[in-house]
Amino acid sequence: MGTQATESMSGRSITAGEALEPYRCVKLSSGTLVYADAGEACIGVTLDYTASGDAAAIKLINDGGTFLIEGADTFAVDASLYQANDGKISDTSSGTSTFQALEACTAAGDILEVAVAPFVATTAATVSIADAGTFTTKATVEAAEQEIYQHLLSIQQFIPIPLTTLREAASNQIAQFYDTKTVDVPLGTLRETDATNLGAIAANGGLLASDSTPLLDMVNGDTDSNFRVSWAATNQDAVIFRVDLQDIDEASDLTITIRAAMSDTNNTPVVDIDTYFGEGDSKVSDASAAITGTSVADYAITIANADIPASVDYMTVEMTPAAHANDALYLYQITVSYTAATANYRNGVLGPNTTPILGFTNGDTDSALRLAWAASNQDPIVFQTPLPPSLDTTADLVIHLRAAMASTNDTPTIASDVYFNEGDTKVEDASAAITGATYAEYTITVAAADIPSGAQTMTCELTPGAHGTDILYATALWIEHKAAILTA
Repeated sequence: MGTQATESMSGRSITAGEALEPYRCVKLSSGTLVYADAGEACIGVTLDYTASGDAAAIKLINDGGTFLIEGADTFAVDASLYQANDGKISDTSSGTSTFQALEACTAAGDILEVAVAPFVATTAATVSIADAGTFTTKATVEAAEQEIYQHLLSIQQFIPIPLTTLREAASNQIAQFYDTKTVDVPLGTLRETDATNLGAIAANGGLLASDSTPLLDMVNGDTDSNFRVSWAATNQDAVIFRVDLQDIDEASDLTITIRAAMSDTNNTPVVDIDTYFGEGDSKVSDASAAITGTSVADYAITIANADIPASVDYMTVEMTPAAHANDALYLYQITVSYTAATANYRNGVLGPNTTPILGFTNGDTDSALRLAWAASNQDPIVFQTPLPPSLDTTADLVIHLRAAMASTNDTPTIASDVYFNEGDTKVEDASAAITGATYAEYTITVAAADIPSGAQTMTCELTPGAHGTDILYATALWIEHKAAILTA
């Protein structure tokens, strides 16, 4: 603590505008002396205690010699000193440095000898800011500028990938979706056949009616006017129909579905199907599952795509019930379903009937959109995004996913195939294992070495690993990257 200071005899008295302690820096305010606070300039230093309104004796800064001033905190000898609150001094940057410490301050409140050494800071790290709007916690120009630039870079580092922009991929291309066409076969068009010909003219060409075998009639008169075909017990007469196959994809299976039931539970016959495509084609034989019980149910008969010839336009189908000695067999509906050859307009757009599914998590109770890969489904999805001009191609790029499993049986990874611009080499990476039913953030890192200079677009295909038991969910997808400061 200082014990003396070189004094000049040019001190003067000025009215105190507040109570002033000795060895404090003061300034003029409305013609009276008050403490010079942090960031303010002082005109002199008090020499004694002075009550407010009394004349205060001060030593002016330009009086020469050294000064005794109270320290606000600790600092070392030689420290550049600034104004602190209540007229004290500190080595904490605040405005312009006025003094230099001639001795160390070992505790707040020490009286220190200092020399006048005005110093205007020229480095950003030592120039303070006022921040009247309290926009930052930083105290210097340097720190505030760093914060501003970091905020700008942070904005540039984030690229959102909305789930609604994702497309399903298949066979290294955007998936094409094909509608399933379903053709209803009206029961009134069925004809009875003896396996070689239709019924004769006397039999109305085999048209079914209430007295034919099988018969076509209402289920129960006016109480149930629904049509049905009935084969009485032991009757196995065949019926035949023809269906046009417009725009059929011959590479996909075809399905005939019959809606049927038995009158009792004694017999469980199958229904044999003989199919002929176009003209002169070989017979294709298939059969339904056993028709079981009195409850009406759907029974599907699949015709393998290998049995469907190219460029076919129609098919003829002969249906023959197997033996059913005790019970009647009822037929309520026949439909033929096949995949269209022409893709529809959706071209990979995800929705509630795609794989994966894009939909609400839980209807109106949780309307968060999410992707859902059903158990065993590994269909890839693809997205493309332009890359910002500020992309730093010397730093890693990271794909982020928010994902979870429906349960804890499977822990698949998600593999990524990334392509930059056009004609670039595929970059393959993968996430960590997706674990448990709690949503978490998972990342896939694309190394800087794999990012070409001048990358402006990025196409990414994401494919789940095997998950045979649990559904895989994803609710968010984005990219983070380091930004380079643009120079032009």
